[in-house]
Amino acid sequence: MGFVPQWWRSAVGDEVAVAVRPLGLDDRDRLRVACSSVAWRRQVEILERVLTARVNRQADRAVAGIVAEGPLSP
Repeated sequence: MGFVPQWWRSAVGDEVAVAVRPLGLDDRDRLRVACSSVAWRRQVEILERVLTARVNRQADRAVAGIVAEGPLSP
């Protein structure tokens, strides 16, 4: 997933999409995401189940979960 999929913004919402971007799948089929701050990383961790369900409704392929990384480098 070297690009941001078209479904990303509609799956997670505008506010999350600005601060969090998908990086790709890990070897356990979890979606790795890069967060713009530690606060956003924590929010993704808290909302992981909700965001996973939203992503799975929008994506072509189901993911097993979401793993937050970051913050992003400037």
